[in-house]
Amino acid sequence: MSYTQAIPYTGSHGAIVVGKKGVAIRGLQQEFDCKITSKKAEPDQGRPVPFFLIEGSDVLQVSLAAIRILTLINTSLSRSEKHLREEINKSGGD
Repeated sequence: MSYTQAIPYTGSHGAIVVGKKGVAIRGLQQEFDCKITSKKAEPDQGRPVPFFLIEGSDVLQVSLAAIRILTLINTSLSRSEKHLREEINKSGGD
């Protein structure tokens, strides 16, 4: 049996999952024994933003890979927010 999970992301936040030259995504695939692919938005399929598709034969491994990817995306979002706040503070905004 095969299990799948789709993890949406926006902007450039998927880059942290892919990594430089795909190193990070290959590492995740190896660690969780899953196939992980980056997909473009498919609005006609109800997926209006790009997403990572995780496929594997072990539901636990697919779920753990999804959690790791969500954690990485959240890290990217947090860094982006921190950077934005620093820019606002530099410009004298509140």
